[in-house]
Amino acid sequence: MDTAVTLSLDPALLRAARDVADAREITIQQLLKDALTSELARAHRRARSPVRADERLLDLMRAKFSRDFAEARDWPDLMRRCRAKGVVLREAGGGLALFAAQNGARLCKASDVGARLNRLARRFRAPFPGEALGRFDYRARTTDPGDVEVLDDSDRAGLSPS
Repeated sequence: MDTAVTLSLDPALLRAARDVADAREITIQQLLKDALTSELARAHRRARSPVRADERLLDLMRAKFSRDFAEARDWPDLMRRCRAKGVVLREAGGGLALFAAQNGARLCKASDVGARLNRLARRFRAPFPGEALGRFDYRARTTDPGDVEVLDDSDRAGLSPS
Protein backbone atom coordinates (compact mmCIF):
# COMPACT_ATOMS: atom_id res chain seq x y z
CA MET A 1 0.00 0.00 0.00
CA ASP A 2 1.36 3.42 -1.00
CA THR A 3 1.74 6.25 1.50
CA ALA A 4 0.93 9.79 0.40
CA VAL A 5 3.80 12.29 0.57
CA THR A 6 3.48 16.05 0.16
CA LEU A 7 6.35 17.75 -1.61
CA SER A 8 7.02 21.45 -2.22
CA LEU A 9 8.88 22.18 -5.46
CA ASP A 10 10.29 25.34 -6.95
CA PRO A 11 8.11 26.38 -9.94
CA ALA A 12 11.00 25.96 -12.39
CA LEU A 13 11.73 22.46 -11.07
CA LEU A 14 8.05 21.53 -11.30
CA ARG A 15 7.90 22.75 -14.95
CA ALA A 16 11.02 20.75 -15.82
CA ALA A 17 9.56 17.66 -14.12
CA ARG A 18 6.30 18.06 -16.05
CA ASP A 19 8.22 18.38 -19.33
CA VAL A 20 10.20 15.18 -18.64
CA ALA A 21 7.08 13.31 -17.49
CA ASP A 22 5.18 14.43 -20.58
CA ALA A 23 8.02 13.38 -22.85
CA ARG A 24 8.04 9.93 -21.22
CA GLU A 25 4.24 9.79 -21.20
CA ILE A 26 4.10 9.14 -17.46
CA THR A 27 2.74 11.09 -14.49
CA ILE A 28 4.90 13.34 -12.34
CA GLN A 29 4.16 10.92 -9.50
CA GLN A 30 5.65 8.04 -11.54
CA LEU A 31 8.64 10.20 -12.55
CA LEU A 32 9.37 10.97 -8.88
CA LYS A 33 8.96 7.30 -7.88
CA ASP A 34 11.35 6.26 -10.66
CA ALA A 35 13.87 8.94 -9.68
CA LEU A 36 13.73 7.94 -6.01
CA THR A 37 14.06 4.24 -6.85
CA SER A 38 17.04 4.97 -9.10
CA GLU A 39 18.75 7.16 -6.49
CA LEU A 40 18.24 4.57 -3.74
CA ALA A 41 19.70 1.84 -5.95
CA ARG A 42 22.70 4.04 -6.76
CA ALA A 43 23.26 4.86 -3.08
CA HIS A 44 23.10 1.17 -2.22
CA ARG A 45 25.68 0.29 -4.89
CA ARG A 46 28.04 2.96 -3.53
CA ALA A 47 27.47 1.83 0.05
CA ARG A 48 28.74 -1.68 -0.59
CA SER A 49 32.26 -1.99 0.70
CA PRO A 50 34.96 -2.81 -1.82
CA VAL A 51 36.86 -6.09 -1.58
CA ARG A 52 39.29 -5.03 1.08
CA ALA A 53 41.25 -7.02 3.59
CA ASP A 54 40.87 -6.53 7.31
CA GLU A 55 43.31 -3.90 8.69
CA ARG A 56 44.84 -6.40 11.14
CA LEU A 57 45.51 -8.80 8.28
CA LEU A 58 47.05 -5.96 6.28
CA ASP A 59 49.37 -5.07 9.16
CA LEU A 60 50.52 -8.70 9.33
CA MET A 61 50.94 -8.88 5.56
CA ARG A 62 52.96 -5.64 5.51
CA ALA A 63 55.24 -6.96 8.23
CA LYS A 64 55.64 -10.30 6.48
CA PHE A 65 56.26 -9.04 2.94
CA SER A 66 57.60 -5.47 3.04
CA ARG A 67 61.23 -6.63 3.07
CA ASP A 68 60.64 -9.03 0.18
CA PHE A 69 59.03 -6.34 -1.97
CA ALA A 70 61.81 -3.89 -1.09
CA GLU A 71 64.74 -6.25 -1.68
CA ALA A 72 63.57 -8.29 -4.68
CA ARG A 73 65.89 -7.82 -7.69
CA ASP A 74 63.36 -8.74 -10.38
CA TRP A 75 60.00 -10.44 -10.94
CA PRO A 76 61.30 -14.01 -10.66
CA ASP A 77 63.09 -13.13 -7.40
CA LEU A 78 59.95 -11.51 -5.97
CA MET A 79 57.78 -14.45 -7.05
CA ARG A 80 60.20 -16.94 -5.43
CA ARG A 81 60.18 -14.92 -2.18
CA CYS A 82 56.38 -14.83 -2.13
CA ARG A 83 56.02 -18.53 -2.94
CA ALA A 84 58.46 -19.38 -0.11
CA LYS A 85 55.96 -17.71 2.24
CA GLY A 86 52.97 -19.53 0.76
CA VAL A 87 51.70 -16.71 -1.44
CA VAL A 88 51.48 -16.11 -5.19
CA LEU A 89 51.14 -12.81 -7.06
CA ARG A 90 48.49 -12.44 -9.74
CA GLU A 91 47.10 -9.57 -11.74
CA ALA A 92 43.79 -8.36 -10.39
CA GLY A 93 41.77 -5.24 -11.14
CA GLY A 94 44.52 -3.28 -12.88
CA GLY A 95 47.13 -4.13 -10.24
CA LEU A 96 48.47 -7.10 -8.36
CA ALA A 97 46.98 -9.13 -5.55
CA LEU A 98 48.39 -11.71 -3.16
CA PHE A 99 46.71 -15.11 -3.16
CA ALA A 100 47.25 -18.11 -0.89
CA ALA A 101 49.31 -20.63 -2.87
CA GLN A 102 47.59 -23.59 -1.24
CA ASN A 103 43.95 -22.80 -2.01
CA GLY A 104 44.00 -19.70 -4.26
CA ALA A 105 42.14 -17.52 -1.74
CA ARG A 106 42.64 -13.80 -2.33
CA LEU A 107 44.42 -12.27 0.67
CA CYS A 108 44.82 -8.61 -0.26
CA LYS A 109 45.87 -6.18 -2.97
CA ALA A 110 49.61 -5.79 -3.32
CA SER A 111 49.12 -2.02 -3.12
CA ASP A 112 47.60 -2.53 0.35
CA VAL A 113 51.00 -3.76 1.51
CA GLY A 114 52.87 -0.98 -0.30
CA ALA A 115 53.66 -2.73 -3.58
CA ARG A 116 52.17 -1.02 -6.62
CA LEU A 117 52.35 -2.74 -9.99
CA ASN A 118 53.57 0.32 -11.91
CA ARG A 119 56.36 1.05 -9.41
CA LEU A 120 57.55 -2.55 -9.41
CA ALA A 121 57.47 -2.66 -13.23
CA ARG A 122 59.57 0.50 -13.42
CA ARG A 123 62.03 -0.75 -10.81
CA PHE A 124 62.39 -4.15 -12.50
CA ARG A 125 62.31 -2.52 -15.95
CA ALA A 126 59.79 -5.18 -16.98
CA PRO A 127 56.05 -5.63 -16.82
CA PHE A 128 54.52 -8.37 -14.75
CA PRO A 129 55.62 -11.57 -16.55
CA GLY A 130 53.65 -12.53 -19.63
CA GLU A 131 51.34 -9.53 -19.64
CA ALA A 132 51.27 -6.23 -21.53
CA LEU A 133 51.60 -3.17 -19.35
CA GLY A 134 49.89 -0.48 -21.40
CA ARG A 135 51.14 2.49 -19.36
CA PHE A 136 54.72 1.84 -20.47
CA ASP A 137 56.41 1.09 -23.76
CA TYR A 138 57.36 -2.38 -22.60
CA ARG A 139 55.89 -5.76 -23.31
CA ALA A 140 57.10 -9.04 -21.92
CA ARG A 141 57.42 -12.36 -23.65
CA THR A 142 57.98 -15.42 -21.51
CA THR A 143 59.15 -18.86 -22.53
CA ASP A 144 59.84 -20.24 -19.07
CA PRO A 145 58.06 -18.97 -15.93
CA GLY A 146 61.37 -17.63 -14.61
CA ASP A 147 62.61 -16.18 -17.91
CA VAL A 148 61.29 -12.75 -18.95
CA GLU A 149 62.42 -10.94 -22.07
CA VAL A 150 61.61 -7.21 -22.17
CA LEU A 151 60.90 -5.77 -25.59
CA ASP A 152 60.83 -2.11 -26.53
CA ASP A 153 58.90 -0.53 -29.40
CA SER A 154 61.54 -1.48 -31.99
CA ASP A 155 61.06 -5.18 -31.12
CA ARG A 156 57.26 -5.00 -31.03
CA ALA A 157 56.60 -5.75 -34.71
CA GLY A 158 56.76 -9.52 -34.26
CA LEU A 159 54.85 -9.56 -30.95
CA SER A 160 51.11 -9.81 -30.90
CA PRO A 161 49.49 -8.71 -27.65
CA SER A 162 47.66 -11.47 -25.81
